[in-house]
Amino acid sequence: MKTVLHVEAQFDASLGTAGKFFSSIRHAPKGAILEFANRLFGEKTYAFEEAYVRRTQEAFGAALAPLDFQGAPEQARVQVNQWALDQTQGRISDLLPAGSISGDTRLVVASAIHLTADWAKPFEKMQTTPAPFQPKAMPSHPVSTMHAEGQFAFAATEDLKLLELRYAAGDWVMTFILPDKIDALDGVEGKLPHSFARWISRLKVEPVTVTLPKFAIEPSRSFSLSSTLKTLGMTSAFDPKRADFAGIARPPSSGEGVYLSEVFHKAFLRVDEKGTEAAAATGALAAAGAASPGGLEFRADHPFLFALRHAPSGLILFLGRVADPALK
Repeated sequence: MKTVLHVEAQFDASLGTAGKFFSSIRHAPKGAILEFANRLFGEKTYAFEEAYVRRTQEAFGAALAPLDFQGAPEQARVQVNQWALDQTQGRISDLLPAGSISGDTRLVVASAIHLTADWAKPFEKMQTTPAPFQPKAMPSHPVSTMHAEGQFAFAATEDLKLLELRYAAGDWVMTFILPDKIDALDGVEGKLPHSFARWISRLKVEPVTVTLPKFAIEPSRSFSLSSTLKTLGMTSAFDPKRADFAGIARPPSSGEGVYLSEVFHKAFLRVDEKGTEAAAATGALAAAGAASPGGLEFRADHPFLFALRHAPSGLILFLGRVADPALK
């Protein structure tokens, strides 16, 4: 697990550091609301180690919650979903999909995020008009777009452009990555792990004409991460015969150890003239307008990437692609 997640520190050190960091950024300044809903849910018949439960409470503000997965799996699923709904002010529902919990479930890791943040310089709504967007291998069609001219952090490489918009809550920014070619998004994504920091280092505040589509990320269901984690090498944790979580729980009988059953994640994201909100909404960010002669232009009229970042630490809270703003 440490290898897959690139955790270099020992358990106690990494737990304490992560807890303090997320606690500090949770209390964002005026203009932003950031809420995390992270918790472990375990089968109630297991005797969880007091030291682990205490450290989880101290680091993340939520102790491990025992549920009756064996006797009432559906009721347990409803309880987890209600907890996530409450923690995100009603923004995230049905975190655990139907059928995801069974009598064999022993441990569920759930993660949910709610974010609302205003731009430092909001876009003018009167400037928002329909403008063509060209999805990969599809005809262009009009989407609601925003337009602005001013001083923005901008960079250009041999095959892409970067734009960074700052939020009113000082340390938060959203970075947009736009390939020069309509069908080059996959290739750019492949370069992210090795090139993102280098691209960011090139950003420079300059006069830029910005055209961005409004967009909303509203998945109809949660993402199951177990297969991805296994592919990355985290296999033992999901294997009831090989998993070793002795530091977390003592099984009620020998030969029946604790193991990860599933990891679910669900997040909502909306970007519009005011800023960014983790909310159920239909929309997309951009606008029509020509760049002034000789000026720089960032025109997101074809698929692009976005990264919502905590600039001082480099933490990427949201990372995604917009293939078509007309879709969710």
